[in-house]
Amino acid sequence: MKKIVIILLFISGVSSAESWDSLLDGSVYEGDGKMVFCNTTNPIKEARDAAQKTQNYTIAYKTNLERLIGVCQATVDLFGNDPFKSKIANQHITEARAELDLLNKQYVVAKNENKNDDILEKGIVALRKDIEKSSFYGGIYNKPTNSIGYNISEAIKHYKMGYSYFESNRYADAIEEFTKAIEINPDSSEAFYERGNSFRKLKDYKSAIKDYLHAKELGANEAYVYSDCGISYAQLGDHSSAIENYTKAIKLNPDDVDAVYYNRGFSYIMMKDYSSAIRDFTSAIGLNPNYAEAYGNRGLAYSYLKAYTSAIRDYTKAINLNPNYAKAYSNRALSFAFKGDLKSTMKDAKQACSLGDCFLFKSLEEKGYTKY
Repeated sequence: MKKIVIILLFISGVSSAESWDSLLDGSVYEGDGKMVFCNTTNPIKEARDAAQKTQNYTIAYKTNLERLIGVCQATVDLFGNDPFKSKIANQHITEARAELDLLNKQYVVAKNENKNDDILEKGIVALRKDIEKSSFYGGIYNKPTNSIGYNISEAIKHYKMGYSYFESNRYADAIEEFTKAIEINPDSSEAFYERGNSFRKLKDYKSAIKDYLHAKELGANEAYVYSDCGISYAQLGDHSSAIENYTKAIKLNPDDVDAVYYNRGFSYIMMKDYSSAIRDFTSAIGLNPNYAEAYGNRGLAYSYLKAYTSAIRDYTKAINLNPNYAKAYSNRALSFAFKGDLKSTMKDAKQACSLGDCFLFKSLEEKGYTKY
């Protein structure tokens, strides 16, 4: 909340280039005032167009670019863990800084030659065209251009459309849009990463892994990549590779990986390494004390080790955290059964069935244990 308040003060405190105020407000805030994203398709062009409506193009354009950088940086600060919002915001920041550099260089030249603002504007346009043909700014303006003449803004548009489809569970459509973005800008780690996520949702795990690794080579967050590769390998039944990738993710980001510890713990269970599984679920719980599933699966690992008292304790904690956790009831019922407490077994099995997990209850019913 503190960051949002500071950003609101920053936006409202800028008085120059007022023609861009509505653009910024519309791009960065929803109706409730919550910051969402500096997400216009081409904010550089919009900043430039707004400046052209003012009496002093150069000052207005420079101010607009500086404001754009500030707003997008605030987006990164608020949404640093969101690859969609923060990555595109960073791209806007890079482009705006390059444009500012261009503006400052041309301004110095124009000032030395006593050129007026109109000539300066035309000079900037001409210089920008020269830069588009070169790699002067690391390819920022040189990303485009396939035979149709698309440019980086088109790649961003397809990326955003792909992400929108992904959020709507339209994964095949998302893949199509991310692929278009990649065709325009083959250096987009974000597009490869999100296409990988889309493939994973469609259970095409091999394609997902391929895209994740390509995204890593292009600079994507390695901790995310290794974690998602681990999930994909686990879905393929390759738990050894899954554990290897989860381990890399944990080493890169040991303080915010409760889910990665959980996933690695699950793979350890599948590999029948129950002691390692217990350690990982314990680590996950240490990072997130309300992690019901981590308690539930640690209980399962204890059950495999025949430590039924510890298992029951963990299942009970999981149920307290999530009263609708059917599998915890079923597994606790089994642990009670191994301890000879048939009354508690039947009670938990019946509760699990009421939550949709009826296998154990029906098995007990067939064997005539309903009297308990």
